[in-house]
Amino acid sequence: MNTLLQNIRDRILDFDLEGASSAAEEAINSGVKVEDILSKGVGSAMEEIGLRYERCEYFVSELVMGGSVVKQLLERILSPLRQKEKVMFKGKVVIGTVEGDLHDIGKMIVSSFLLGAGFDVIDLGVDVPAKKFSDEVAEQNADIVAMSCLLTTTLPSMEKVMESLKNTGMRSKVKVMIGGHATTAEYAKKIGADGHGSDGPDAAKKALALL
Repeated sequence: MNTLLQNIRDRILDFDLEGASSAAEEAINSGVKVEDILSKGVGSAMEEIGLRYERCEYFVSELVMGGSVVKQLLERILSPLRQKEKVMFKGKVVIGTVEGDLHDIGKMIVSSFLLGAGFDVIDLGVDVPAKKFSDEVAEQNADIVAMSCLLTTTLPSMEKVMESLKNTGMRSKVKVMIGGHATTAEYAKKIGADGHGSDGPDAAKKALALL
């Protein structure tokens, strides 16, 4: 791996935002393509964080820290550049926490892993109404819509999103993923979703598989 890309990867694994930002700036100034920074620097780091989590070397706190570093790094340096260079994304994901649920951490972690995996991610935030999901899918021409919820009381909101996608004619045009503490793979099948992500690393793998 290119030394500059390795440095970005290492700084992210150290949860060092300033170091990762400096490393990314150095790579950009040296002519490294933003696409390579995203896939071989950021993406490689997120993949390693996922592997360490699977091996129980990292826990949720490390996923949060890693996700936060990546999110801020992309917002601070890479987002404007990747739009300018018209980076070829692997796909576009619309993500949000469903209506009635204000939990954000899990969604943020998943968003970070999706970004690291090469997706263009449109984050709708929390407490998102069903129609907002379907409208955004249509406007963004998204490949995947990802719904999150932590509370069992908000599971019906996921079903409302599925209904809205069907009513607007978007269901046949987009893959649907769900995740969050209240969800299961069985529930995903029950409501007609295409996949269930158990955590950030798993969600990224499932999203890539759905493409």
